[in-house]
Amino acid sequence: MSNSIQESYPPFGVSDGINTNDEAEDLEESCSASASIFDYPYENGRRYHAFRAGRYLLPNDEIEQERLDLAQSVWLLINDSLVTRSPLEQPERILDLGTGTGNWAIEAGDLYPEAEVIGVDLSPIMSEFVPPNVRFEVDDIEDRWLWKKDSFGLIHGRSLSGAIQNWEKLLQNSYDHLCPGGYLEFQEIDMVNPFTNNGNSLKAGSPLMIYTELLHEASIRNSSQLDVASELGIMMERMGFVDVRCERQELPVRVQQSNQQDSKRSQIAKYALPMLQMSIEAYGMALLTRMLNMSELEARVIMKKAEDDMLESEGSLSYNAYDPPLCTDKEDCVDANTIFSYFIFGRKPEARTPTSSPAKKTPAHVHT
Repeated sequence: MSNSIQESYPPFGVSDGINTNDEAEDLEESCSASASIFDYPYENGRRYHAFRAGRYLLPNDEIEQERLDLAQSVWLLINDSLVTRSPLEQPERILDLGTGTGNWAIEAGDLYPEAEVIGVDLSPIMSEFVPPNVRFEVDDIEDRWLWKKDSFGLIHGRSLSGAIQNWEKLLQNSYDHLCPGGYLEFQEIDMVNPFTNNGNSLKAGSPLMIYTELLHEASIRNSSQLDVASELGIMMERMGFVDVRCERQELPVRVQQSNQQDSKRSQIAKYALPMLQMSIEAYGMALLTRMLNMSELEARVIMKKAEDDMLESEGSLSYNAYDPPLCTDKEDCVDANTIFSYFIFGRKPEARTPTSSPAKKTPAHVHT
């Protein structure tokens, strides 16, 4: 990681893990020699990170933090409250990439109280109330890593699609810094093809389809792949990881009346729909205006139409919006309004296979 700014953010040696106002002021003063990590730029009504400004295209304001909190609830529900799917024993060190508000790192700290948990992000928006074994750093995970190699039992990343420009470098850094037998795990959603259902796609020309196509084009121009989820397993195997699994799971957005007795699906949809509604602007504003040179008004019109399309009962998430239609009798249909989440994890072997004679690998299959 970069030597220029690598600030611990909280705790600052506080035994109870709670950051005080004085300590927050001390941190802000310590950054005054360079561009302050708290000197946030504002653009088109949204607030973005100051450290390495422009590097990450999603906002960090209160609206975005609310969206991240909703996402935490969704991920825990679809994962049956499991923090990780990797078969861990007792890791000594855990690293959370792109920690955001730090929700996942805090959960991991509670689950593994003997482990040191580090969350890293470009924005200092992490919670001030953390377990004593959890700390945060503000830095760029695509820069040089300064942590000790072969030291982490688990490296975790969630919703990094669209944030990473060099996945090979990130996977190499992760491999080098995992201890032998340690796990790398990603939890992702394909934001380019989020509403594909059993091989059926949204109808061409629908507002939601137009939005996702533009988002995909903008992410390509930014060299930040948005549809990487289904490819990560194969990329991890090529890097040398073993026992790689890619598990795909339905994430219901709206539950049909005939299926509302399924309390888990209804609970997930309760959080998933507003999360995805907020994601349209979170992902779209900077990508559409910066990469496609749209005005704020042009971008907002496209995003508003996509959002309305998502929310309307006969919009793009209804049965007749797919091509071909999913079924004719709604009472006999399973929920059409689903997207897919991906859990990809693999293990660093005890001894790496020599690169001169690589072992043949069976590609990571998607398990549903």
